[in-house]
Amino acid sequence: NSYLMKIPCVDGKIIYGYLSEPAAEGSYPAVINLPGAGPGFFEPDTEWAKEGVISLRVNVHPYFPGKTAEEAKENYRKYWGTETNYIRQNSHDPRLHVYFRAHLAIDRAVDFAASRSNYDGKHFVSYGSSQGGTLGLALAALNPHLTALAAMVPGFGDHAGFLIGRSNSHLLILNRDDPALLASGMRTAGYFDSAFFARRIRVPVLMTVGFIDPTCTPASVWAIYNAISAPKQMIEDVKGVHAISKSVRQKVMDFVRREVRR
Repeated sequence: NSYLMKIPCVDGKIIYGYLSEPAAEGSYPAVINLPGAGPGFFEPDTEWAKEGVISLRVNVHPYFPGKTAEEAKENYRKYWGTETNYIRQNSHDPRLHVYFRAHLAIDRAVDFAASRSNYDGKHFVSYGSSQGGTLGLALAALNPHLTALAAMVPGFGDHAGFLIGRSNSHLLILNRDDPALLASGMRTAGYFDSAFFARRIRVPVLMTVGFIDPTCTPASVWAIYNAISAPKQMIEDVKGVHAISKSVRQKVMDFVRREVRR
C-alpha cells in the first residue's frame, strides 16, 4: 500500500512525501530515503515493501512535485527559478532557508511513520546521498526514532573551514567574498552545519567520501565524520567525484539492510 503524504510545515506551507508499506498485517522495520539536491521524488518506493519494510520518501520543496519526472523538473524550475540554486537562497536568515522548513517536516514525517501500528518500534534507518546525507545527519541528531544512518558524500559541512585554509561545503560560496553578506551567511551556515548536528548523533553511522569530490569536498566530509562519537565507519572512494559508484552503493545498501534486521 502506498500513500501520498502532506506534511504541514512551521511556516504554513506543505511538503510532500510518500509512504509505502507491506499490505499484509504484521510488524515491520522502516527506512527513510532522503533526496539529493534537485526536484526530488515524484513517486513512492514500493521495492522495500516487497522486502517487508515500511518506506518513506520525503521532499524538501513546498509544492506538489508532479506525477512524472518531467513534471517534477518543471515544477521545480517554476518555483525556485534558475538564477540561484535553492540551497544558496535566503542564506541571510536561517528561518527563511529551505532547511528550516525541511528538517522539521522530515522529523514530523518520521514521527508519523513510527506511530503506525505496523511499525516494529525497533528499526528505523535513514539513507541518502549529498543533500540526502545532509538531511539524514540532521534527522539522526533530532529524532529519537532513528536507529541507524547511511550518509553518502553528505554536504553542508565545515562552512568556516575556508577561513583557515580548508575546503568547506557549498552554502557560503556566493557569500564568502562579500563582507556585507559573510556575517549573516555564517550565522545561517552555523545553524545548519552538518558537523554540529553530528555531535548529537548516538546511532551507528556509515558515511562515504569521494577524494576528488568538488561539491561535498573530502575535508568537509571528514569534518562531519570526526565530530561523530557514535559507532561509525567511512567508505573511502579514492577515485570518487560527486557521485556514488555501484560498488559503494552496494556496500551502503548492505549496511541499510543489516540495520533494518539487527
